[in-house]
Amino acid sequence: MTWYLDGRVVFTAPTVGANLPYYVVIAAQATKASTDAASAIGASPSLAYPMDIAYIGVWAQ
Repeated sequence: MTWYLDGRVVFTAPTVGANLPYYVVIAAQATKASTDAASAIGASPSLAYPMDIAYIGVWAQ
């Protein structure tokens, strides 16, 4: 499973059996455009994304 944002890969699930942690980010719409969430995951700082990081879950497979 691979997620993309701004044309870039922002998350790729490890292969089965890799025993690596999974990180899932749920972004909630903000009241104003913010680059904070985009910068946190390395997306283009020249674009404003109307979202904030709402929750980050971590678990091992």
